[in-house]
Amino acid sequence: MNRIFVYGTLRNGMLQQVVPHVSPYIHADVKGFVRGKLFDTGEYPAATPNKLAQTKVYGDVLTVDDNQIQNVLNVLDEYEEVDENKPKRSLFKRKLVDVNIAGGKKIKAWIYWYNKDVNGFKELKGGIYRKRKLAM
Repeated sequence: MNRIFVYGTLRNGMLQQVVPHVSPYIHADVKGFVRGKLFDTGEYPAATPNKLAQTKVYGDVLTVDDNQIQNVLNVLDEYEEVDENKPKRSLFKRKLVDVNIAGGKKIKAWIYWYNKDVNGFKELKGGIYRKRKLAM
């Protein structure tokens, strides 16, 4: 699978700023949504899955060059603090999901779900993260 669904700090051209060494291999594809809830942690958004939820998390589906997908996923796993060896310690977990796109179609893409407790975080009811500029 060479698609990634992003809903936060990797949207809207921020890839070059966040992960410049792999951004040339990643291309914007389509907009879509997944079923779940979106929260603002203060520093970044956190989405949690809920297939039965009426709420949606909106984002972009990115396509990765076939020969670079593992390299890109490794870089994004590090950025999202995914630890395959200690999943309970991971900040996010990467999962393959169905993303709803225009025309009622669904496509498969990787997503980074938040892997911690969301109590105390503000839910973003519209399902869209209004990004702040990253401090670099």
